[in-house]
Amino acid sequence: VCELFASDVTSTVRGAGDAGKAAICERLRHALTRTDSTLRYFPAIKEVLVFGNHAIVRLTWTLTTKSDGVFSVSREEGMDLFRRDADGVWRIMRFLSFSEER
Repeated sequence: VCELFASDVTSTVRGAGDAGKAAICERLRHALTRTDSTLRYFPAIKEVLVFGNHAIVRLTWTLTTKSDGVFSVSREEGMDLFRRDADGVWRIMRFLSFSEER
């Protein structure tokens, strides 16, 4: 999963502050190895803009969580900035994500 991110990635997520690749990957590893719940993310892409070797994706993530037989749903508005790296692979170099919860 961490191959999706550029080496210099920076994320801004409500409640978590800014993070680099190591912290992002650690959060993902933790979420993906949990055995007490099931997580499902679904992206709804609103817009993709491409400018040479950069692209911006505006989207809404819907997260469905099942824990102890109880389902919950949350939504996160987001924007990802991709860069085509020297190896030709598009990777996320910046992303912002904010839940609708207040």
